[in-house]
Amino acid sequence: MSYKRSKGHNPGLNGEPKRGGVKGKPEKYKFLTEEQVSALLNAIASDTDNRNRARDHCAMFCCFYFALRVSECAILDRESFQWLADNKVDLQTLKQRREKGAQGLPRRSPPQVEASAVLYVTEYLKRMHPRQKFLFTSHNIARHVSSRTLDRVFNTYAEKIGLSIHYSSHAMRHARGVYIYEMFKDVLMVKGMLRHSSLKSSEVYLHLSPSTLAENQRKLDERSITVNPIK
Repeated sequence: MSYKRSKGHNPGLNGEPKRGGVKGKPEKYKFLTEEQVSALLNAIASDTDNRNRARDHCAMFCCFYFALRVSECAILDRESFQWLADNKVDLQTLKQRREKGAQGLPRRSPPQVEASAVLYVTEYLKRMHPRQKFLFTSHNIARHVSSRTLDRVFNTYAEKIGLSIHYSSHAMRHARGVYIYEMFKDVLMVKGMLRHSSLKSSEVYLHLSPSTLAENQRKLDERSITVNPIK
């Protein structure tokens, strides 16, 4: 199966490009809604023509539920996932340590993840080749898939479900931040989930989804004060 290449464009809200980006280019979408994430994952799961659909589905699943960047998702291996599932390792720290040639695993507390999400990936692990180290590989099971390939996976299925080509795979991570914020209304939870070193980095994820905005408007309307007009 061939995947869509990134067009290199950056969009705005409601499928229309936003103005005011770098050098006049549109800005990137900040996040996908829960419905869009679900639709994208379902599109991958139902694509019987894609021989890598189990890999692609699990990779996009991890990008959302574990709030991984595609670069982190691409290098995810058995050991790292187990430490992540056991709340013992921060993937961002692990990636930085590997790049510096450090040995061993860091022991910083990672974000909390639903037990059902851990179980899903655990079941995926059981179907992997015994000698397969990385969760997501290409033709050679000894090498992890590239982050560019995962970007193309996202682009392909984003287009299939009718999203603008301007969406970025990073929107999955943003979606998780919005999901956590709307559930707990706690920026510290967002900071922990997204593994940020400062709250300032987390603030850009504090969007409200269209459904939440509509619900907030409904609550405002219900509690509005009735005022008789002046005659």
